[in-house]
Amino acid sequence: MNAITPFSALAFPSSPTSGQVYQGWKWDGAKWVPAFSPVVPGLPGDTTGATAAAGMVGELLTANATVTGMATSSYWYEIASLALTPGDWDVSASSYHTYSNTQGGYLSLNNVGGVGVSGGGSTDATVMGTYIGGTTPAGNSGWTAVKRSNSASAVTWHAQAMFMFLSSGSASVTAYIFARRRR
Repeated sequence: MNAITPFSALAFPSSPTSGQVYQGWKWDGAKWVPAFSPVVPGLPGDTTGATAAAGMVGELLTANATVTGMATSSYWYEIASLALTPGDWDVSASSYHTYSNTQGGYLSLNNVGGVGVSGGGSTDATVMGTYIGGTTPAGNSGWTAVKRSNSASAVTWHAQAMFMFLSSGSASVTAYIFARRRR
C-alpha cells in the first residue's frame, strides 16, 4: 500500500503508474489524489453580505425617480420603472410624497404600466398598492407588499401614483423600486 491511503478499506495497487485511476483516486506520480474535482451543487450567489453579481441569486436592482406638479385628479402618473432580466425576483416599491388638498391616493406596483385615467394602476391585474394621502398637507410614505416576479423573458415593473384632489391640489412623489433575484 502506498503512503497516502484516503480510505483504509480500499486496496490501492502497490505499484501504480502515473495517471492510473482507481476507485475515484488518481496516482500523480508521488501520491493518490482525488481523480475528479468535487462539484458541490448549490445556488450561485454571495455569502459575504455583499450584493451578488448580475445573474446570481441575491442580485439586487433598484430604481428611483421623482415626479412633481401632479395636479390631475384620478390620473395614474408613472414615477419610476425597473427592467428585470428573466428569472425569479422579489419586487417591491416604496414612496415618499408630499401633497395638498387631496382625499388621498394610491401607490401602485405593476408590470403593465400605462398612464392616464384608464391606464396603469388599479386597472392592472397585477396591481399592488397602498393608500397614501389625506386632506392635510404633509409628507408621507407609501409601500407595496413584496411581489414574486417569475418570467422566462424580460419584464419591466412600474411604480405609479394617483391622487384624488378636492379642488386645486397638487402632489410630488419620489418612488423606489427594489428587486432581488431569488433564483
